[in-house]
Amino acid sequence: MRKKIAIIGGGAWGTALAIAISRAPHDHAITLWAHEPEVVESIAQRRVNELYLPEMEIPPNVQATADLRAAA
Repeated sequence: MRKKIAIIGGGAWGTALAIAISRAPHDHAITLWAHEPEVVESIAQRRVNELYLPEMEIPPNVQATADLRAAA
């Protein structure tokens, strides 16, 4: 069963959590909310959080948004 998971906070910890959950055996739709527009842009365009966790690639089932309502 596919679940929608929202992670509030696009810093290093939130990004790492999103990556870890995305590796679970189930295919979840993960939305990472970030306050900083540059974090959202970096994840959307380059699949990395260049500001807080630049060395980790972010899987395609993780989407970023600056819209808290959309995340929740």
